[in-house]
Amino acid sequence: GSPRSPRSPASSWSPRSPASPCSPASPRYPQANATQALVLVDRSNLGISGAALVRYPEDPYDHVWIPWSEIDSNEWAEISTPEKVKELADLRFNAPSAVMQTAIAPRNGSRSASSRTIQLSWDAAPNHAYPDPEVIGIVYFAEVEVVAGGAARQFEMAINGKLWSKAPFTPQHLICDAFFNSEAHRGFGGHYNITLKATANSTLLPTINAAEFFSVVSTANVATDTKDVVAMAAIKAKYEVKKNWAGDPCTPKTLVWEGLNCSYAMSMPPRITRLNISFGGLRGSIQSHFANLKAIKYLDLSYNNFTGSIPNALSELPFLVPL
Repeated sequence: GSPRSPRSPASSWSPRSPASPCSPASPRYPQANATQALVLVDRSNLGISGAALVRYPEDPYDHVWIPWSEIDSNEWAEISTPEKVKELADLRFNAPSAVMQTAIAPRNGSRSASSRTIQLSWDAAPNHAYPDPEVIGIVYFAEVEVVAGGAARQFEMAINGKLWSKAPFTPQHLICDAFFNSEAHRGFGGHYNITLKATANSTLLPTINAAEFFSVVSTANVATDTKDVVAMAAIKAKYEVKKNWAGDPCTPKTLVWEGLNCSYAMSMPPRITRLNISFGGLRGSIQSHFANLKAIKYLDLSYNNFTGSIPNALSELPFLVPL
């Protein structure tokens, strides 16, 4: 997907350790939702080597920022500032100042300097469940040097060879900024390569301060919407339904209750959209429990022994289609 910057309209859960998946309780990372989680592969504090980890209290979420262990002093120059780097108003994408005060740039005379590029790569390991892992990357920038008048630092970004930035990017002086892909990258076997290339108008080489890299895992077996579960339990009890209704109504998909269809949106729990209990031998009045299925589109109660009138609440269901 195209990159987003928190300075523009942007459309995720903070792992406490490299092994833990994201949880929906965190205010960060919009890529994580009710049906997919992010598992941390790497969280690097670039531009500093051999230093202590950065974590709480510098990072209020106690994310652990690890000094980059792959710094080649012949290839990369470490640059830094003693000045505090300001956060953006959008706190979903902010690395702590202690991380953003350092960065890497191509060292003069290196191959990267000759090509005016920075190339970094990460790999998410395939496994039996995810033979082609889906990956999410977040890269952080802040200008830590004083750019003299007439000088400019401007670069374009590419992911796996495909241009990622819609326009050349210039880091702001001592202000944290971040770019991320809002949708997972697929089809590269879990490989994620970032290329930052200076534009023809740039007099300075590109820099990068920090990066996070995640693999995406499905949480598609999220439980059915609670209100739908309560409504179905009440219907089952009231009419002593003889169907084999047990467990969660909509999950797993292979065991959806007989007579139900469900919707599976990316950002919310499954909802019941169709209920067919025709020829069910049901007796008595039509209860308002049916009206508590707020996402229902098709409701078939035919060929039962119902008595009385149809509740007005059924006519108020927003998606119900008359049969």
